Amino acid sequence: MTGHSHYVKGLYFCSVCFQRITTTKRGYIDNDHPGWKIHKSCLISRARKENKQYGRDNSLSRPRSRLNKRKAWSDISDSNKTKRRKEAHELLVKIGIQPEELIQITPESLLGTSTAFRRQVRVLFPLLKIPCEKTIIKLKLQAAKEKGTATNSKAVGEQFVAYLSDPLSFINYVTNNSSFVCIGIDKGNKSTKIGISYEFENRVVYSALMVTSGNDSYEDLAEIRDNTDIFKILQHLIDNEKVNQKVFLCCDMKACRC
Repeated sequence: MTGHSHYVKGLYFCSVCFQRITTTKRGYIDNDHPGWKIHKSCLISRARKENKQYGRDNSLSRPRSRLNKRKAWSDISDSNKTKRRKEAHELLVKIGIQPEELIQITPESLLGTSTAFRRQVRVLFPLLKIPCEKTIIKLKLQAAKEKGTATNSKAVGEQFVAYLSDPLSFINYVTNNSSFVCIGIDKGNKSTKIGISYEFENRVVYSALMVTSGNDSYEDLAEIRDNTDIFKILQHLIDNEKVNQKVFLCCDMKACRC
């Protein structure tokens, strides 16, 4: 090889390192030096020295390294969740923010919790702003009125009866997406329940409209019928059966006098 010769007996040499380009290390055509080839590593090294920028569409861009993404919260173990909580707490303390200040609890989110649970939260997290009990009680009464879950009680003969004040509103609300309504009367746990079964989230749910301390015999139910409106409401439900919502009756035969 004489002068700037780059080709000798079918062999190519790199225009940067002047080393032989073998079949295992294929070279690229050097656009800066026509007729020459160049190793890939030499091409990248020369481009770095010339301060070339590597974009996504640049053929000389470096291969993107795989990002070490953190797993989702639901996919990690309990020990890793504890570590993340500790890291988040330390970062908040560094910037002068208490974790309790970031948590906003609405009264609506506590309607399904017990008074004992809310009391325990207030003791364990004194800086956490929890709505007062008066606000929660007010919302519970309002929700009971809107959804028909307000209750009342009275004595009927020797029976003590507890019932929903507005059962029709409750029935219309809970059976809105159900294909059927089944009226049921049965005794269990020293009480007799008069209620309905319906579909809710792909399962059958039973809700009592009235609970009495009496038996499920005809005599006790007749006393309930003469002193309350529960059977009139159930008859109204049967008479106004919807096309896409069938109404069934399920009870013990001893409750009926045929």
